[in-house]
Amino acid sequence: MACAACAHYYHEGRCVADCPVGTYRFEGWRCISMDVCAKVHLPDSESFVIHAGECMPDCPPGFTRNGSQSMFCQACDGVCDKICESKNIDSVNAAQNLKGCTVIKGNLNINIRRGDNITAELENFMGLIETVTGYVRIRHSHTLQSLSFLRSLRYINGEHLWEDMYAFSALDNQDLERLWNWSSHNLTIRAGKLLFQFNPKLCMSEISTMWEKTGISGKFEKDSFRNNGDRASCESGKLTFTSNSTTSSEITLTWQRYRPPDQQHKADFVVYYKEAPFQNITGFDGQVSCGLNSWNMLDLEAPQDHNHDPEVQLSHLKPWTQYAIFVKAFSLSQDRSDAKSDIVYIRTKASEPSMPMDLRAFSNSSTRLVLRWSPPVHPNGNHTFYLVRWQQQPEERALYQHNYCAKGIKTPVRYPAQVEGVGTNPTKPDPCAEKGQCCPCPKNPEELQNEIDNAAYRKVFENFLHNSIFTPR
Repeated sequence: MACAACAHYYHEGRCVADCPVGTYRFEGWRCISMDVCAKVHLPDSESFVIHAGECMPDCPPGFTRNGSQSMFCQACDGVCDKICESKNIDSVNAAQNLKGCTVIKGNLNINIRRGDNITAELENFMGLIETVTGYVRIRHSHTLQSLSFLRSLRYINGEHLWEDMYAFSALDNQDLERLWNWSSHNLTIRAGKLLFQFNPKLCMSEISTMWEKTGISGKFEKDSFRNNGDRASCESGKLTFTSNSTTSSEITLTWQRYRPPDQQHKADFVVYYKEAPFQNITGFDGQVSCGLNSWNMLDLEAPQDHNHDPEVQLSHLKPWTQYAIFVKAFSLSQDRSDAKSDIVYIRTKASEPSMPMDLRAFSNSSTRLVLRWSPPVHPNGNHTFYLVRWQQQPEERALYQHNYCAKGIKTPVRYPAQVEGVGTNPTKPDPCAEKGQCCPCPKNPEELQNEIDNAAYRKVFENFLHNSIFTPR
C-alpha cells in the first residue's frame, strides 16, 4: 500500500526524517532548495527568508533581515526595527497603519482636523516611531495640543526636505500649545531647518527650545517666528506653593501672590487637578481640543488684600487618593507675561471604608462558625484589620415545651436579632396571637355541595377542551 503522507518531510519522492544539506524545510512537510525559496512570495510582500533551516515568509520575533534584499536573518540589538513607507496621517484609521513602526522611510505628514481622545489613539499607533528619514510636517491639525504622542521620535534625518529647506514644519495648528517635554525628550535633526507659522497658542519659548535641543545650525531669529503665540498665555514667571492641608475629601493650597510686570493688571488663576495614581503627569497629558480634557479646572480671582496669598479649597475629592495639581496665572497685560506652577502630588487622608461584600457563614463543627467575605468596593485607605461582631440568639422556649411524640415535629423558627430602639411590631394584629392557637372552622353543607359542583364542572370543561382541540384519526 502506497504512503498517503510522510511522518516528517517529503524530498524527491521519498520520506525523510529531516531535510538534507542544501535544502530547507517549507510549510512543515517538504524540502526545497534555496533557489525555489527565493521565488516564493506572498502578494504585496517581500520574498521569503531562510532561518534555522526553514524557508519562511519573514524573520521570527527578535530577528531582522541582514539587508533589504537579503534572504537571511540576524538577531536584533534590542527592539527590532519595523520599516514603514511614507504616510499621510489624516485620521486615526490612517494612523493604525503605523502601529509597531519604528522607522519611516520617507516623510511623515500629519493633517488631522477632528477626532475624540485623539492623543491617546495616536500614541498607541505612532508611539514607537524613532526615525523619519525625510521630513516631518504637521499642518491644519486643530485637534492636537502637543506632540507627546510621538514619544519615541529621536531622529529626523532630512534626506528629503520640504521646500528644499525644512526638516520640521508646523503650519496653522490652532490648538498646538506644546511640542515635547524637553527635560526628558531628545530629538536630533541632522539636516534642514524649522518652520513655524500661524500657531496662535504656541509660545516663542517652545520654538526656541526646540531650536536649541535639536542641534539646528545657525542663530535663532525671533523675527522669523513672529506669527505664532498671538493667543497664547506664555508663562514667564513661576508660581510657588507655600502650604497645603488635607482631609479625607478636601485639599487646601496656598501659593505666593503673583504680580504682572506692568503692575497695572491683577492676575487671576486657574487651578488644574486630576487623580494621579503615579507621579508621571505633565500639564498636557489628557488634553485635546473640543473641550475634551481629563483635568478638572477651577477659576479663582486674586484676593482683594494685596498682602494676602491666594488660597483654594478643592472639595468633593476621594479619600486616600493621590491628586496632581498645578496653577496658572492669567493677566490682561499685552505682553502676556503670565506664570505657572510646577505639578505637585498630594494624597487625601483616609476615611472609613465601605461595608465588606458577599458575607458568607457556615458551620464546620458543633462549636465553630466560619465566616468569609470580599473586600469593600471603596477601601478609602490601607486596611490593617477587620472588626467582627456577633451575638448569640436565645433558643425559642417553645422548642423545649413541645411534645414531639404526641403532636409531631414542629419546624424551628428563628427571628432576627432586634436592634435596641427599633420595633418589629406587625402592621395588623394577629387574632390567633391574642386567643391562642386557632383551628379552622367546619364547613356547612352548602359550602361542601358548592365544592363538589365546582369539581364536577372542571372535569366536564376539561373533557370539552380535549375533544375540541384533539381530533381522533
